[in-house]
Amino acid sequence: MSEDPDTVITPPRGPFGTQPAREAVYGVLVCGSLLATGTRGAYSVGRVALGILGTVVVYWLGHVYVDVISSRAADREVRLMPTVRHAAVLNVPLLQAPLIPLAVLLATRLLGAGPQAAVWAGLLATVAIVVTWGLIIGAGSRRRRALSAAIATALGIAMILLKAALH
Repeated sequence: MSEDPDTVITPPRGPFGTQPAREAVYGVLVCGSLLATGTRGAYSVGRVALGILGTVVVYWLGHVYVDVISSRAADREVRLMPTVRHAAVLNVPLLQAPLIPLAVLLATRLLGAGPQAAVWAGLLATVAIVVTWGLIIGAGSRRRRALSAAIATALGIAMILLKAALH
């Protein structure tokens, strides 16, 4: 049974318009997870931010690599460099999305908050973004939007509980 093309839901575009929203959401989740788990003991907020940026870059490179090898596995005639450029651009939202929580992290610290408070502010910004995207991106009926928002909220709560449990 084939679906009517008019009823197929296409993935929404990301907040930066370059890739389906999944890459942006993934980037924010990576950032939030690192804020939740990567701040044990003594640390500086700058070091936390650099660690997150470095990790997100590695994830981005991994996504680019997977996209390239998947394309090449499907079609050996695919040209390498255009495929690399295309994959790099498509995955840019993974790099961009964590910038908002990182800005909150750094701004909170610059405004005089301690490192732990700044990390919590960055984490709460991450949760707010994830929940907002869950509401916005949830396609279809109210029920689907509610389910999407509930899942996003559960992910946010999981990050908060993880942070609270580890620290």
